Amino acid sequence: MTSIGDAKSLRETSSEIWWVMILAMLIIYMTLAAQFESLVHPFTVMLAVPLAGIGAFGLLYLVNLAGKTGVLPPVPAMNINLFSLIGLILLVGLVTKNSILLVEFANQRVAAGALPDVAMLEAGHARLRPILMTAFATIAGILPIAIGFGAGAESRRPLGVAVVGGMLSSTFLTLYVIPVIYTRLSALTSRPRIEEVPVAAATATTSATPAEAKVGLMGRAWKSEVVAGMIARIALPFEIDLNETDRAKAEAQVKAMCEKLIANTVIENYDIELA
Repeated sequence: MTSIGDAKSLRETSSEIWWVMILAMLIIYMTLAAQFESLVHPFTVMLAVPLAGIGAFGLLYLVNLAGKTGVLPPVPAMNINLFSLIGLILLVGLVTKNSILLVEFANQRVAAGALPDVAMLEAGHARLRPILMTAFATIAGILPIAIGFGAGAESRRPLGVAVVGGMLSSTFLTLYVIPVIYTRLSALTSRPRIEEVPVAAATATTSATPAEAKVGLMGRAWKSEVVAGMIARIALPFEIDLNETDRAKAEAQVKAMCEKLIANTVIENYDIELA
């Protein structure tokens, strides 16, 4: 059977709107990649879109089922049509803001030195209220369309139902799924790199334990001017004039003290040793 007129236009538009959705997701991914300066974190943010699809299609099905069983008055057009697909395109831009709030805060904490799982836990505590406030405000704004007020409400109602369902599912599932994906991807992309060690340094540390060898490499990384600056800051308040011999002894003592502190920190703290 060949469609003509409005039915033909609807079928053509429905087939083309999926390409529009793919294009919208691609544009959002490129924008997030430029913002986060990463190709991994935008993927984490975009995972909120399938979570929204679960709620959008699920609520359309439940409303349609409730209308057929008599729980609600018969509600027409509760299926995948042009207006419900437009609602899905709206969800592509709406639901990613929850993930952006979590991932952005977690990235800031990771940049400050926190572990990814701890950073995401702090992001959940700090961003839960803004996520819920913005989500419920969006749902409240879409509810009049979903309920159906005014002329032509029957045609617009699938759009509102799809958006409300997608916002509800993505808001709550994002709080569970996105932190897990973020920590897993961070663990995969932030593995410590093994740097090449000079032959002399390697032979000098073969007889030492791994912690002692690591401490020795870190101790040799201390610059003499840094240690000299520490000595000068210690001596300045007391107006101590150190000669070359005393200064060399003081530098040696400071180096030994720093290496001892580093050794205790590396041995007793697994996270620092892993880093």
